[in-house]
Formats: sequence, C-alpha cells, structure tokens
Amino acid sequence: MNLPTSFYDSEEQFLSESFLNNGYVKNSVFSPLLLDKVRELIVGLAAEYIGHAVIRDPADFLNNIHALISPQELNELRSSITKKMNQEKWLRPVFYQLASNALNMVAGNELAMQMQIDLSIQLPGDENIVSPVHAEAWSGDSPFEVAAWLPLVDCQRTKSLFLLPPAASQTIRSECGGSTGKGSDDVFKRIERDVQWMDVDYGEFLLFNQNLPHGNRINNEGKTGWALSCRFKSVFSPYAHNRLGEYYEPITLRAATRIGMSHQISGEIHD
Repeated sequence: MNLPTSFYDSEEQFLSESFLNNGYVKNSVFSPLLLDKVRELIVGLAAEYIGHAVIRDPADFLNNIHALISPQELNELRSSITKKMNQEKWLRPVFYQLASNALNMVAGNELAMQMQIDLSIQLPGDENIVSPVHAEAWSGDSPFEVAAWLPLVDCQRTKSLFLLPPAASQTIRSECGGSTGKGSDDVFKRIERDVQWMDVDYGEFLLFNQNLPHGNRINNEGKTGWALSCRFKSVFSPYAHNRLGEYYEPITLRAATRIGMSHQISGEIHD
C-alpha cells in the first residue's frame, strides 16, 4: 500500500501547479444546465432591452448583437443588464457552483465573493471597450484575489482577454507599476509577443491570477464577445480597499468557523 506523502490529492496538486506556473486554470463548468440558465437570463434581458420577443438561437443572438445595437448604445445596454441580473438572488450562488471545485482548490474552501457580478460585452471594432494593460495589485487591490471569468459565447483571441504569463511578468513588473511613466499602449507593445490569449469556449470557465498584467484589445474576430466575471478570495486573507461587507461577502464559512466567530468566553476558567 502506497501511503500519501502530500497533503494535496493529485487534482489539487495539478491545479495548484498550473495556477502558479501559468497564472491561470481553465476547466469545464460543473453543470452545463446551470450555465444554460445563466445565459438564458442574459439573453432574455438583452432581448427585452432591444425589443426582440423570441430568441431561437442564444449563441447566434449574442454573437451578432452588434447588428442590432450601436457602440453608442452599448454602455446603456450593459448597465441595464448588469443591474437586472444582479437582482436575481440565484445568480451568484450558481456562478460560484459553476467553478466551485477549482475555486476551492486554488483560493480556499472558506471564500469571500464579490457582491456584484460584472458583465463585459465586446462589440467588433469598438475602441471604447478596450481594457488597457493592468494588474489589480498595481492599483492597491489585495494580491490574494482570484478572478473567475465565464464566457457566454465561444471567445478566442481578441474576442477574449490576454494574460502575461508569470515568467514574462517578472521582467516588466516595476515598469508597469507606474515608476517609468510609460502609457498602457507602450507597455502592450513591449509585451505583445509574450502575452497569451485566453481562448475559452462556452461551457468552460477561467480562473486567473489578476496580479499578472492582463486586459483586452479591439475585438477583430467579427463576432461580439460576452462574459461574466467575479472576484473571490480566502475570507481570512488580507483585504485592501475592497472591504469585506462593502465589496465582498463571505459565502462558504464552515461550521467550526461559525462556532468560533460566535463564541464568547464568560467568566474565568478554573483548574
């Protein structure tokens, strides 16, 4: 009988090493049916906004919505959908469940979750939705945060996001941190050949290290990109300006933790 020599099982070891070495893990969602319910919600809200009654092909509708709205209308559409979808009490629990196995292995099993899920919509050729090269820790966010990214359509190359791998990030960290005065475009030109485009299909999710430089560019793929995103962190890890109770909410406190947090010592303990 071979006795274990590690506190991690083989899957935990693999995911941990992948996240550390590559800066991300990509996996299939826990339940395709739950993911379909999420996309059904978003499609319904988008169709309601633009006045479409029946949507027979959700993927085709989302991929080609740029034929129905202009870039000038995009922000209002996104804001409307974001507000209404976050009013659905089931959305955050379902989002968590879709990636829970990997989240528990990468970030911990007592988690705090962002209180609002974000929505990104990338119309083809739209310069206004470009997210410049950034890393959340550069702006003072907690380095313990993990980003979960859930596409609602197949997303490849510029229809998705890019990530600079850990090894390449080491060489530009101080420069991108603001000490050189270089602009975002200058930084991207320097790292462009080293970035990795996150090709993530519908039915998959991405967890990535947001301390690494990342962002998106003009969508040149001819179809509209749609994705939900949310941040998670170990509930007991250090916070920055995104505070617990303001930006984050505990979601998976264990029984022993709940008991300990509510415990009150009364009187003295005698031998």
